[in-house]
Amino acid sequence: MRFKTLVVVLGLCVASGSAWADPPAAPTNIKAEPSTPRSAKLTSESASAEIAGDPQAALKLADKAIAADPRNPWSYYDRGAALARLGMTDDSSRRSRPPNSATRSRTCGGVRWRSTDGLTR
Repeated sequence: MRFKTLVVVLGLCVASGSAWADPPAAPTNIKAEPSTPRSAKLTSESASAEIAGDPQAALKLADKAIAADPRNPWSYYDRGAALARLGMTDDSSRRSRPPNSATRSRTCGGVRWRSTDGLTR
């Protein structure tokens, strides 16, 4: 009986060890489109400027990144962060999203809020 148990345990160890031997593979179900190299570089520079405490430079770089590739969502994120840092929160919520993006509505306490228009009733 001990021998059978030992064989089963060793068999399980060998079988599970083969799964560990396979190298990890990149995901294949990602449907994201890569941005252009110029847009990616400008977006990284914009984020670095924001981290360094220069929102004006971050805003200019984000605008250039949007012009280079309007489909890169990170450039809109960087633009919104820079506008918010500059105290332009209305502009950051209105102008920092890709064109044709959906407007989300939320209801709180009977009042309807829209993310791009502010308060609507």
